[in-house]
Amino acid sequence: MRLSARIARFLVAGAAGFVVDVGVLSALVWCGADPRPARLVSFLAAMTLTWQINRVTTFGDRAGPATVAEFLRYAMASGLAALINLGVYMGLVTWGGAFRTWPVLAVAIATALSMTVNFLSYLKLVFSPRPR
Repeated sequence: MRLSARIARFLVAGAAGFVVDVGVLSALVWCGADPRPARLVSFLAAMTLTWQINRVTTFGDRAGPATVAEFLRYAMASGLAALINLGVYMGLVTWGGAFRTWPVLAVAIATALSMTVNFLSYLKLVFSPRPR
């Protein structure tokens, strides 16, 4: 599969995950849940969905049968990228300047970095090529 097609599919999976994340979070908060633990539930739901989409479409030519080990590698890679996202965001906003005035700039940079880490870790560590 061409890299551009793989990246496009990765972005679609991410968009679907975002919709599920926001939807589950909103529903849980609407039902009275504390938004902090609700966010953990919504993140897990979104991550599970993106694992399924990515393993079938984005990395379908590289993925073998779905296994718990593969899901755990995916979860660890996703968690690492989330930590990078939050760390970069917090660092930029703490550093100040334009990032404190326009924190959306910090979100954009943090998201770009974490998405790159996600994509590369999924490509190289989570979905190993199938033997032919």
